[in-house]
Amino acid sequence: MRFPITAAAILMAFAAPSMALAASEPIKSAPAVTVAADHSEAGLARRREVTRQILEVIHFNKTIHDTLDAAMPVIVERYFPRLSEHERREMANLVTEAVEDLLTDYADRVTDIYVELFTERELQAMLTFYSTPEGQAINAKTPLLSVREQELISELGPQVTEALRARGCAKFGCGKDEPRT
Repeated sequence: MRFPITAAAILMAFAAPSMALAASEPIKSAPAVTVAADHSEAGLARRREVTRQILEVIHFNKTIHDTLDAAMPVIVERYFPRLSEHERREMANLVTEAVEDLLTDYADRVTDIYVELFTERELQAMLTFYSTPEGQAINAKTPLLSVREQELISELGPQVTEALRARGCAKFGCGKDEPRT
């Protein structure tokens, strides 16, 4: 049985919120934020080290796997509804293997993003927070939160599409075959 590569990419995009964002088109404009200004080798190295510590304290790899495990039944059912139970398990294994193959590169790229966006002080604050019991509790709930958010997006998607269609028709008019609502 052959599965389209794009389907596997879609499955991986749901593994974590940051994966979903990374898979989408880059944001062209964002609210004004302060990004790390210290581009010296020493500054970059310090931020890279603190980011490495953050990824360790948030159990980055485990969080990715937990999110994937939590989301997998919903994703496989949604994108591959005709698969047998055995085929669904096989698809889940293939996705897990693909994610595992990319995890080191993904972690390196996430590190680069943190180093680019956050100051050393912000990274230290993040590390301090995630090292607390509250930070660990929030981090442990992240996989379930991601799945619940994706379920909500899936639920609301058709409503957003219909509202957009109605607004577009009202503003620009619809074709002869499409009713204006």
